[in-house]
Amino acid sequence: MTNEEQNMVSTQISERDILLPTQRIAYPFAVGLHLAQHVELNLREIIYILDYHGWIEELPPREKQPSRFKNADEFIDTATLGALSTALEKSGVIKTVSARKKNGWKAILQKACKHRNELAHRYLAKQDFENLTKTKEDHIVHELNFKAVQLSYALKLTENILAQLRTRSDEANERMNQLLELPANADGVTRKYIPKHLRKRV
Repeated sequence: MTNEEQNMVSTQISERDILLPTQRIAYPFAVGLHLAQHVELNLREIIYILDYHGWIEELPPREKQPSRFKNADEFIDTATLGALSTALEKSGVIKTVSARKKNGWKAILQKACKHRNELAHRYLAKQDFENLTKTKEDHIVHELNFKAVQLSYALKLTENILAQLRTRSDEANERMNQLLELPANADGVTRKYIPKHLRKRV
């Protein structure tokens, strides 16, 4: 951010009487949200692969209230971490060992969802930056670092799940090509998920 841009932001903020977080706080906060966004992107591709191959029965998942999603594509593109995690759980493609439920994949994603929602909706807004002390700043930085670590576990988890599903998808595609006597490298145009914000560039 240039000095001119900083001055513009400071002027606008001062008019609303809102203090910005310090750089020490802003960095781990940004890291946490960045990790959460990549967890969501991984889950989008995971659900997309499951839906493409028919490995998930119902998408969007059935809810008590009418779904706000028109179809599976809209759900995959716009659902947030919590809804995507629920869809993955309901698919049943990942088995949970009873002894590992407390620290298993569901628990990791539940914690990630909790941290993502807090960071996105209220964490900074509830801080009293006007009376920020060094001790309080240290505490906030510690909390944010902890959340980032928890989100990094979810990122690693979804990367591992995605890698296995990509392999399974490739194997299914190869079997279909053999059945239809197509070239081994023939690939369906829609088999690979492209994030919505990148689709117009392809």
